[in-house]
Amino acid sequence: MEQQSSNINALQFSPYAWWKAIDRGVEMAEIYAKIIAPEFNVRKWLYEEDIEHESLNLAFKDYTFSVTDPLYVKATQNDFYTRVGFVNKYGTKMMFDSLEKLRKNQTYFDGAPMVYQYRVNALVHLATLHFQHWLLFETNYHWLRWQMFYDFIVSKLNRTIGGLFQNMWVTMLYELDFNHQIFSGIPQYKKFRDVLEEAEKASSFILEEYKRKKDEEK
Repeated sequence: MEQQSSNINALQFSPYAWWKAIDRGVEMAEIYAKIIAPEFNVRKWLYEEDIEHESLNLAFKDYTFSVTDPLYVKATQNDFYTRVGFVNKYGTKMMFDSLEKLRKNQTYFDGAPMVYQYRVNALVHLATLHFQHWLLFETNYHWLRWQMFYDFIVSKLNRTIGGLFQNMWVTMLYELDFNHQIFSGIPQYKKFRDVLEEAEKASSFILEEYKRKKDEEK
């Protein structure tokens, strides 16, 4: 079993501070979206929309480069979903709250094409939860878990919406970065900074597009 330590500094970072950081990220995404994707409602997407996927497996990336195989398997297992459904023989998609209810449906048959729905807000909550646990315990398990949920969301979005989401995440991480005292030491902070810089680079086109369109309005 993976050993874990306790980062006392991270305990001082209150839940309110977490929600404040997330809300700041949403606010910035809304500012950019009004100019580069005016038809996109950030908060509606975040709190009301679902992402569909054909399985419970959300780990489309290979994270084994940094961990042992048993830990990788444990960290990337997923049994969370919001709703589950299948396409019946008439081509109609039937959705249910649980697999148990789905299998009791009279039109269900073995081998039916499956679809799982994941509420965006719940996925973001899981990503931030495991990120916070990584800050507290510095385990590879939580490091992999938050990346899995985050990467899954990005993989299901088009370039613009994905960039807005990544920018939201970058803003949130910068809110954390302003409070260096939450990290246990230089190694943990460096790992955090590497991820922050990677996400910032991936979403840099959002700010560029925002500036371009603002200039066109002048």
